[in-house]
Amino acid sequence: MDPDPAPNPYGKIVEVRKLLIKEYVVREHSFTKRELLPEQLQKRPDGKPWPWKWGKERLLNEAYASNLIKEYTTIPVPRLLDSGVDDQDRTFYIGNECRRPASGQRPHVSYGKCETCVDVANKNADNFITNFVLPQLQQLMSYDTRLNGFVLPPPRITETIRKGAWQSITSAGEPFRFIHGDLARHNIMVSPKTLKVNCIFDWEHAGYFPPELEAAAWRMTHSECQRLFDARERIQKELELIGG
Repeated sequence: MDPDPAPNPYGKIVEVRKLLIKEYVVREHSFTKRELLPEQLQKRPDGKPWPWKWGKERLLNEAYASNLIKEYTTIPVPRLLDSGVDDQDRTFYIGNECRRPASGQRPHVSYGKCETCVDVANKNADNFITNFVLPQLQQLMSYDTRLNGFVLPPPRITETIRKGAWQSITSAGEPFRFIHGDLARHNIMVSPKTLKVNCIFDWEHAGYFPPELEAAAWRMTHSECQRLFDARERIQKELELIGG
């Protein structure tokens, strides 16, 4: 775990997780997502560092989106505590930690997951997203796809169609609607006690787009979500909607 020499307003470090392209730091009262230092980047087979494409822009986009959602909706999202560039030139995003509250109950299955509870939680999430989240997001409109000057389509598009940058487009007809961009189960926190949604996070891909780009990933298993990346016909149609 990284040293933590100075007192921090968000409490002591609980966990540090270094991934291939970014780092997570969990403190007692916060959650930080930030870029890795150049020497921390893992190497590709050719020996070159594995960069986090649009890493700085992603983090600042998430910060801007989180503030927008907090201000104009009642959707439960992490509260932005800070964002910017630290003294080591790493762009960062700090939100209050969306902790899963202790259920006060012992597991009622001897191992694995209770499939009945999983089914109830998924149905609750579907109802919550469909009837509470999407109607509010669709009230946030723009005639330009830029969010604070940046455009980042959903990951199935950016991972399939390689571009150095995504250009904004404008609409002379219907306005674009605000979307999460990666509204899958791994970005939805459900309380183990109530089996209801208590937080939606990871708004890196948020922005104004045709509403068709918000895939119903919250209804999909992990493998079903992965198959979206291979749905070339769908991706091509979505690409045409945002100017290709």
